[in-house]
Amino acid sequence: MPHAEFDPETSRTDLRRRNVSGSQADCGDDHGSHRSSARPQAEPSLDSVRVLVIEDNALVRDAMHSLLTAWGIRVTLAEGALMACDQVRQAQVPDLILSDFRLNDGYDGINAIRLVREIVGSEIPACLISADADGNLACQAQAAGLYFLQKPVPPAKLRSILRGVHPSRLGSATG
Repeated sequence: MPHAEFDPETSRTDLRRRNVSGSQADCGDDHGSHRSSARPQAEPSLDSVRVLVIEDNALVRDAMHSLLTAWGIRVTLAEGALMACDQVRQAQVPDLILSDFRLNDGYDGINAIRLVREIVGSEIPACLISADADGNLACQAQAAGLYFLQKPVPPAKLRSILRGVHPSRLGSATG
């Protein structure tokens, strides 16, 4: 089954708010708050959502795996860009890619995500994660069409991205 295209214009998470790390990076967009007047809906289930995690640090990779699987998410792990490409060729297409920025295999997270997207042939929603305090990195992520989270990643912000980036996959629960 082909993966649905991610359209940031129709996503519940506005492109201008891609930098969800709380940092003050000015990427030339209006970072004003965006409020919806719609009634709150029940939280959609994360069961069986597929996430590809690209992280070279084994401790961080294992912690991310534990957190995501506790939420019912199906996780595929990769130590770097090339392993991620192999994983995608062998497994189902992920619903979301989470990638560290600094990888030890000669690629950075932005390029790792680009390679995976090329293999799959669609703009899979993706989030770049980094401990770097450089505000320019958040702008680079935004320019590449990626969400950005600053380490340490607050679980609530990660969960918000998981719920918001792919509403067609997660469905809309009624409450």
